[in-house]
Amino acid sequence: MKLATETKLARTFVELNRDALEPLLRHEGGFAVSLYMPVQFQTKKDAHEDAVHLSQLLQNAEAELLVQGAKGSDARALLRPAEELMRGGSLAIKAPGIAVFTADTFFRTFELPTEVAEQVTVGCRFEVKPLLRLIGAAPFYVLALSQKHVRLLRVTPDGAHEVEVHGAPEDLFAAFEAEHFERQMQFHTAASPRVDADATRISHGGSRESKDRIFEFLRKVDHGVTETIHDRTSPMLLAGVSYLLPMYHEVSTYPNLLKEAIPGNPDNLKAQELLAAGRAVIEHHRQAENCVHFETYRQLKGTQRASSNIREVVASADRGRVLFLFIPEGVTEWGNVDTLGEVHIHAQREQGDEELVNRAVTKTLACGGHVCVLSGAEFDEGARMAAVFRY
Repeated sequence: MKLATETKLARTFVELNRDALEPLLRHEGGFAVSLYMPVQFQTKKDAHEDAVHLSQLLQNAEAELLVQGAKGSDARALLRPAEELMRGGSLAIKAPGIAVFTADTFFRTFELPTEVAEQVTVGCRFEVKPLLRLIGAAPFYVLALSQKHVRLLRVTPDGAHEVEVHGAPEDLFAAFEAEHFERQMQFHTAASPRVDADATRISHGGSRESKDRIFEFLRKVDHGVTETIHDRTSPMLLAGVSYLLPMYHEVSTYPNLLKEAIPGNPDNLKAQELLAAGRAVIEHHRQAENCVHFETYRQLKGTQRASSNIREVVASADRGRVLFLFIPEGVTEWGNVDTLGEVHIHAQREQGDEELVNRAVTKTLACGGHVCVLSGAEFDEGARMAAVFRY
């Protein structure tokens, strides 16, 4: 089967992933401006109003740059690339939100798949906390399996893209020309109208030959999938009737195949329905992983491998020691780190301060650690952040 380009099912989205964020995480020093803005984008009038809105936020950024000691000419030069997003008095962005990051010799923008809260920050590093939920929505795959069809969907924050699986059979019966095989797979009793017809094609009493052929079919699908997906770090989940799922897990060589699945006959689901179901499964998987990591923290609490002390967590993140960082949604802590590495915390922002939670997040991600955003109720004793250390 010829490898096809992705069939676009939704508008283009500049993907947010660890690779795209890497330059943001590594940037430090000088003035770094981070701007988040919701976008209307539906009509020409909206595009004009969005441009006016962006212009106002850039004026706020310029004022903050001047407060923090930047020269007027330097502030304007730093913001000029963002001003060029507005052409002819309109903002040509077709997404619910936009993120703009600009610094000396650096400029990057992202179209965001969801509306974001308006925010402008100026500091020595970029504000990345609002992107954490979107990183959690990184691309994943849904492999929809039935005896009649094989579909592979690549799901991004923007939508679903159907990908032709290279070298895989389109369906079970085409693979084996199994007219007789289909009859072997049928139950001898009529299926209930509510029972998925695909699910009735195999029974516990099915022949060994029938099951062997299904395994052979699934191996061919797995080979095609692994040939098609080059970035095998992306998670993949299955959609299919109950008997096919464990069989595919048995033969699969894909390294990041999730145990969670979308049950039922996927032939009855459109791409957008698979997308919605897949996102729900992935979100549940992510939350379950966060809970597992946080349980590790609770078990290690009171030892040298875990802490909820802000100063210790921030200092450890600076040294690349944090494996798992846990932060409550919306938390902020102002302070600074001196030349000796001593962390100072202030009740209110003072001159020269930075937001310490964002510092810990960027340092943790830059060193390959994981950041888990949890609800405040999940934290013990009102902790503002917590961490599990590598050593």
